[in-house]
Amino acid sequence: VSLVALGLFGLSQLGSVRIGSEVGSILSGDNRNQASYGKVMRILNQDVVIVLTVETDVFSEEGMALVGEISQALYQQDGIVDVKSFTHSVKPVRQGFRFQMDPLVGPDPSAEDLAALKAFSLSNPLIKNVMVAEDGRNAVILSTYRVNLRSLKAKEHFEQTLMDILRPFQQRGVDVSPIGLPLIENEIRSTLRNDLKLLAPGALLLACLILVISFRSWTLAFSALALHGVLLATLPLLLKWVNHDLTVFSILLLPLISATHLAMLTHWLTAVRREMTSQVPIRVLLAEATRETRRPALFASLTTAVGLLGLGLSDSSLVQNFGFLGACAVAFAWCLTYGPGRYFIDAILSVLDRLRLKATTVAPRLEMD
Repeated sequence: VSLVALGLFGLSQLGSVRIGSEVGSILSGDNRNQASYGKVMRILNQDVVIVLTVETDVFSEEGMALVGEISQALYQQDGIVDVKSFTHSVKPVRQGFRFQMDPLVGPDPSAEDLAALKAFSLSNPLIKNVMVAEDGRNAVILSTYRVNLRSLKAKEHFEQTLMDILRPFQQRGVDVSPIGLPLIENEIRSTLRNDLKLLAPGALLLACLILVISFRSWTLAFSALALHGVLLATLPLLLKWVNHDLTVFSILLLPLISATHLAMLTHWLTAVRREMTSQVPIRVLLAEATRETRRPALFASLTTAVGLLGLGLSDSSLVQNFGFLGACAVAFAWCLTYGPGRYFIDAILSVLDRLRLKATTVAPRLEMD
């Protein structure tokens, strides 16, 4: 009962477990790029810059009007500070002994004005490949925001608002694509979430099939999966206890720990299955199987944990974090299995046995399915 309660509590805490996909955490394994990233963030001073690419004939009347329309629409978003594009930029024009800032593109430019702008832009290194592609088919719009995007909810709301602004243009067939660090982080999280939704059911079905074939018993397979589910549900509590968050790299520990624990359970319950008879109580069989397999499983877990802790010698904090979390998870899996897990399996098998006896008039104890 305690393990079931612990597992349910662990499931309730899954929402508070954060998978770090921030660029800073991803670059923590590369000191040089992380230092460059830190310099860029200090220059931006917490401002957020989004780059939008618009595929159009930039130096045509329709193309320039489209760039201006998208640039103006961006001002609808909260936190907008500035928009830079052909239609929302200025150039210095000398007026006697002083300079006057005139729009880079005036209102209602003629074909001659656009031809002159094209010649000027594609020969100016500050504009070519910065505000427009060399072929004149892609315009770049820079939008700067002053918003607090520290929380996951704020980042998702920011992206949703931006996409709502751009959706009418995309529905008209305009190829406009936003690029920015918050959007990249959201994309990584979304990809991981979708992959887990796709892979988790398949992995569960495969594990169930392997256990049924190994044990030749649905009851033992169900018991193993139940204890394995408790482990996976309580891993978030372990992460909180050691004060570590999952990252896009350390999340790879989940299939590793899952495979390690399933191998441990298979070795343990195979010993139970081998000696199972109708005369010997399940509790006695579990105790004997525990004495037989506990020490080999302990040595296997120790060698695995030591190998993972050896990753702490790496200079990369990502690798160090991976090794530390892996060692903690392996040790936790062994303690859970050969500690309270023994009584958990005993309770499940006893309940399943009683249900089977009620369903059949003559049924040997835990017969082969």
